Amino acid sequence: MTQAGGWFHCSVKPISRSAGRSVVAAAAYRSGERLRDDRTQQTHDYRRRIGVEAAFIVAPADAPDWVYDAGKLWNAAETVEKRSNSQTAREVELALPSAVDGAEREAIARQLAEHLAERYGVAVAVALHQPSEQGDERNHHAHILMTTRRMEADGLGAKTRELDDKKTGGQEVRHIREYACDLINASLERAGLDERVDHRSFKERGIEQVPSEHLGVEASGMERRGKRSRRGDLNRENAKRNQRINELTEQRTALDGEIEREEASHQGAVGKEAESGSYWRDRINGERETSQEDPPPASPQGIQPEESKAAQSAFADSIALASSAQLNRQGEVKHGGLALSWVEHAKEQARELWQELLEMLKEEERQPPDRSR
Repeated sequence: MTQAGGWFHCSVKPISRSAGRSVVAAAAYRSGERLRDDRTQQTHDYRRRIGVEAAFIVAPADAPDWVYDAGKLWNAAETVEKRSNSQTAREVELALPSAVDGAEREAIARQLAEHLAERYGVAVAVALHQPSEQGDERNHHAHILMTTRRMEADGLGAKTRELDDKKTGGQEVRHIREYACDLINASLERAGLDERVDHRSFKERGIEQVPSEHLGVEASGMERRGKRSRRGDLNRENAKRNQRINELTEQRTALDGEIEREEASHQGAVGKEAESGSYWRDRINGERETSQEDPPPASPQGIQPEESKAAQSAFADSIALASSAQLNRQGEVKHGGLALSWVEHAKEQARELWQELLEMLKEEERQPPDRSR
């Protein structure tokens, strides 16, 4: 007897500028890459991100070669859109079966991507994510980004209106969910598993909580004496059915929540990244900019070399700790608008900050003494 898998999740949603989003940033995060956004002049570096099991791009047969370069593809998707509220990509989030191996999960995602590329004539980027260390170990899933324009031989062309149109949009989303469901069930069958998933909601499938039957005097008496009654058996079966429905509902809710939390975490990281990048650009381009020809500043009066070294060490330690925390949260460290490894560059950052402090103290020493007293 086949068992129903309650973990199935397949959603389709846009990536839009009106929500303050960049598809370059989204693609970098999902695939664990370093991509430069030409429109915002920001670098998004997620090469240290853990949990990316596989990443690849598929496209129509006549697509240009550059489409397989993620940076070129998603910058092209950003450049071709001129409106401030444009949708630059669509994303399909798909839960994948944990009961099959990694090759099978990748095959499911690849077949779905190839189908999307063929059906809509778009370029599709896929990233398979492993469950997080703190989350549900079954939460294997794929992020599938596709262009909102058809990929033609000379680049991005007309918009794909099928998913935008009110008449056809819902039907297309339903088709994508059903196609993904069929791919998953075929994979489960190949693996010899008796679990199957269904793209329909519980309501569409007629799965609802079943009320218990009133036992009545005779059946109640039988049950009290330890004898099974027909109505008692029916209530026990209904109770098992309701318990299974609750388990499936809770399982789907939990896995959906993990995917949503991952997305929210990414959005928070991008926001902090932009904030940090603008801060450092302001600092670097600010009024205390130092000429490259200036000699390194000497220790100001009153600060001994030993004290200077100790202070530099303290700066380095604090920056290393802060950078480590940022790396754990975001998968990257931002400095001067660039993504750097804190292990390799913490000391360099400390020297820069220390040099700036010394410049400030040195400038104060240049001020003429106050002789009014």
